[in-house]
Amino acid sequence: MKKYCKMAFPDVPSKHLTFHALRHCYAINLLSKGVSMSLVAQSLGNTLSVCQEHYAGFELSSESIEAINAIVNRKG
Repeated sequence: MKKYCKMAFPDVPSKHLTFHALRHCYAINLLSKGVSMSLVAQSLGNTLSVCQEHYAGFELSSESIEAINAIVNRKG
């Protein structure tokens, strides 16, 4: 993960992104695109109540989406 964070944030060495943070971004992104909470819970291997507790009301900012895209689209 450190390798991908360095690629996504080359000018900010203190930035870091964990697998768990990417998992949260994945869930929030699905929800913001209209995927049902039950399908998100199933894809994460969580119960519906756990997903409702953690993800209800969240949306990804454009800055977050750009950072994720930078990590996913960079080669190296």
